[in-house]
Amino acid sequence: MLSNLSGVVALSLAASITVSAAKPHLVVFGNSLSDIGNVENLSTDIPYWNRRFSNGPVWNEYLAYFNNYTLINFAIGGATSNNTSVKKFTNKTVEIPSALEQIGLFSNTFGGKFEPSTMKDDIAVIEIGGNDLLSGVELEAALKIDVEAFASSVAGNIVDSVKIVKGLGYKKIIVTAVSDISDIPATSMLSESSSDNVSKYPTAINDKLDSLLNSEFSANNSTDFIRLINLNQVINIIADNFKDQLNITVTDEPCYVVSDSYKLLSVCNNSDNYVFTDSVHPSTKTHALLASIIAQAVNNTSFEINEKSVEPLISRYNLTNANSRSNFLYDSDSYSTGKVKIESYTIKSAILNANAIIATKNSQKNTSSDDENETNTTKSDSKSDSKSSAAFTYEPMPLISAIFAFCAFFFSSI
Repeated sequence: MLSNLSGVVALSLAASITVSAAKPHLVVFGNSLSDIGNVENLSTDIPYWNRRFSNGPVWNEYLAYFNNYTLINFAIGGATSNNTSVKKFTNKTVEIPSALEQIGLFSNTFGGKFEPSTMKDDIAVIEIGGNDLLSGVELEAALKIDVEAFASSVAGNIVDSVKIVKGLGYKKIIVTAVSDISDIPATSMLSESSSDNVSKYPTAINDKLDSLLNSEFSANNSTDFIRLINLNQVINIIADNFKDQLNITVTDEPCYVVSDSYKLLSVCNNSDNYVFTDSVHPSTKTHALLASIIAQAVNNTSFEINEKSVEPLISRYNLTNANSRSNFLYDSDSYSTGKVKIESYTIKSAILNANAIIATKNSQKNTSSDDENETNTTKSDSKSDSKSSAAFTYEPMPLISAIFAFCAFFFSSI
């Protein structure tokens, strides 16, 4: 399906970015939880912040800021682990490039072009699987998809992605466990038995994923690792322990409420008081907490997510100030422009600036790491995207409205 990327590589109108001195790269593949603007024509009534599926910056932007990375983001809202697999199990056709296809495009652009010695501190992240589940939620609720077969397929796709990324030379890889969609507001109207059925699928996928990662790859060490991070733990730990400290008052409802046809019905007074921006996507403050946890996991491979380990992160990373309108990532005009205090590239701007990114990266080869480190820059890929042709069009109606319609049916039948 790489032919679907033609809109991304039509870059003749885009202005180039001045690439700053080399820093470690944070390379991200995934879906709407990670997308920083790869979907340009976002067809929805929800007032998302500058093409992010949230009310502010998302987790990889915070992580790039916390750990001083250059962010290269190939994640696309609506992506699955493998579109062929989704079609096989759910009979749903997904046109958005999957994680495997995102990695393929990245490989075509950058594969084999970075000096191996310059990649030792780079981080690659694969965040995928939620849309595989959402595509089949009606069938999962009735256990009409074989749990073990589906789990093996999704987990296998993710491990295949890890293998390819590892083959590109990345030695530090973060994989996110597949989120339990029975815990998000979009499925809150499911009956208890249906919710329990849906929950069986992410549980089986994550068990299989953990087993495959352990069997396929050597043990983690302090310099090279493949780490599995559970996103649901982040949501749960906010709800159970840190609502007050983060100034969050609502953990189980969305700020933006939509109809079955995905039309905006109501907006809360303050989205920063919510764990979820909409029925599926976390708020920017939730993203910031996730980023702080990943930052710790990168720096300490024995880091575990629990109340004791997470509590100090709130003050250490200033998470109470990770808000939609006032945020430590913002300059004076960031709220309106979407430009934040990191150097970042979408698919489009990464391809446009590939030669400069490669040259700057390879300039690290004969310099010390002390000379490479710089303070956070304020460059954003928005500068290059502002005059560009459209990349992807995301239509939430077919998938999300189906979820709401299905949940409404179950709710009315209780």
